[in-house]
Amino acid sequence: MRHFKQLERLLITGDLSLLEALKVVDASAIGVALLVDDHGRLVSTVTDGDLRRGLIARQTLEARVADVLLDHGASITASHNASKAQLRQVLISHRVRHLPLVDDDGRPVDVVTLDGLAMVEGRTPRALIMAGGFGKRLGALTRETPKPLLTVGDRPMMDYVVERLREAGVDDIAVAVHFLSHQIRERYGDGSAFGVRMTYLEEREPLGTAGAVSMLEPDDRALIVTNADVMTDQPFGPLAEFHEEQGADITISVRREEHRVPFGVVECDGLMVKRITEKPTMPYLVNAGFYMLSPRAQAAVPSQKRFDMPDLIQSLLNAGSTIAAFPVHAYWLDVGRPDEYRRAQTEFPGALINSRANEPQ
Repeated sequence: MRHFKQLERLLITGDLSLLEALKVVDASAIGVALLVDDHGRLVSTVTDGDLRRGLIARQTLEARVADVLLDHGASITASHNASKAQLRQVLISHRVRHLPLVDDDGRPVDVVTLDGLAMVEGRTPRALIMAGGFGKRLGALTRETPKPLLTVGDRPMMDYVVERLREAGVDDIAVAVHFLSHQIRERYGDGSAFGVRMTYLEEREPLGTAGAVSMLEPDDRALIVTNADVMTDQPFGPLAEFHEEQGADITISVRREEHRVPFGVVECDGLMVKRITEKPTMPYLVNAGFYMLSPRAQAAVPSQKRFDMPDLIQSLLNAGSTIAAFPVHAYWLDVGRPDEYRRAQTEFPGALINSRANEPQ
């Protein structure tokens, strides 16, 4: 189980202004603050959405948190002595993202998330975000802006990827950059503003979808590799747990898609018709754009050479390695063309949350 470090940074009191409380939430690694009373006992869990709805109602950043959250109600909590299985059940049954753990006096001692509980015990994986592509299919949209920095809702696409990694407890993130890399460096810096530590791998020439792995220092931790523009709300914790359970060298995220054939499909044996199916729907699995690599898989990437993930997967399959497929059932969209980018603005859960926060109450 991952424990939140420096819990005191999450604690706020009712006398704090909305502006000050928003700063605490923004600076936290899990997007939440804990409202406590004068005796340090938990009053409520406070999210960015709670505060922004209060801001809309009060129309001022100077309003007191206690006044804004007057009717907020008590939050779901659990004992700090509860087992991992019990905590997971509470999170699932109550459909909450954050679960404060309190001591016998009701004081918060920890915060857990379902994603964090799903993370494998032991060493937390590190991550590599692939952010060097040209995004040519998006035309003029990426002429002067790297694709990862195109906004969905009111935030760059890569923000959502960093957020999901952070929520899974992954705070060691490398970013492979090439096209307009200075913009990405300026946005994220050393990562501290986003609750993580970021380093950058500058590709002098594009190295494909796996080549940048060879630029990482050797490590005995598993590695999450993800495209910077993956629009999904699939958490990374379950991926890490699944990868460990399967004993895989690579775990590929896959998404079930269907194609409806607009004609009758005729199956033959030679010249003899065996079956005809009118306009069938053909299911298939597509690569969802994020992976989990064991140290052995990482070491198999040739140094400083263009190398794509399918090349790595095939080479390991040829060597008899275990390659697992992790089904993604959460929202997922490949933002490759302008029409898909427009879809993301109205479909992606993160964008919808942001837009709802700006709706009249």
